[in-house]
Amino acid sequence: RWAGVSLDGLADGLSNWTATLDVHSARDGQASSLSFSSDLKGVEVNVPQPFTKSREQSRKFEVRFVLADNPGLSRGQVSYANRLSVWFDAGQPHLRAAVVLGGDTRPRLPKHGIEVSGQVQRLVVREWLEAFSGHTKRAATRPQRGSMPPLRVQQLQLIELDLFGQVLRGASLDLSAVGGGWQLSLNHPRLTGRVLLPLGKQRYRFDIDQLRLPLSEAQGRPSAPGSRALVAVDPGSLPNAQ
Repeated sequence: RWAGVSLDGLADGLSNWTATLDVHSARDGQASSLSFSSDLKGVEVNVPQPFTKSREQSRKFEVRFVLADNPGLSRGQVSYANRLSVWFDAGQPHLRAAVVLGGDTRPRLPKHGIEVSGQVQRLVVREWLEAFSGHTKRAATRPQRGSMPPLRVQQLQLIELDLFGQVLRGASLDLSAVGGGWQLSLNHPRLTGRVLLPLGKQRYRFDIDQLRLPLSEAQGRPSAPGSRALVAVDPGSLPNAQ
């Protein structure tokens, strides 16, 4: 688990896999590699969009290791259905990984831990908060199995952000573990601030620097002044916050 968030239950099921050994000579100018791939049919992925999938759906998943100068297969790449690409080095002393969402341009590996960047076409806040709550409750009932390296999300671009029925386009967010939970920072011309996502039953804590209402945008333009965009928001659906 990461900072009180359980990773159990993110995926469940069985699928067929194919192993491929691609051998090249030194004269080819290409590195030999070993890869494992699957269409994940039969596996349910229990992560909100854009990653979720049912057991019936097919999504290409591949793990690839370059064999040259790679003792113990500690370095490699993971890709998931053009939604996620990971480059990692699990050698000593610490795991390092760079994660790109919505792309496959290789970034530099961080000196330590895991860094996430890239873009997401659509993110629904309510779905992710429900998933976060479920995984923190699950972590509280299960023993800690070792420690995980720090994870940081840096300037993740959100093409469309559904914020409890209010739609923002072109926002960016940062996320990192802090004492007692996770801190999310959001940056958009109409909303800028931070949210502490606590572990357990504590309230969400909002620290807002800028808020311009209404938030919702239509066809790439802000709603007209005086529009009643907030009418559709049910206060009872909002998280317990201060």
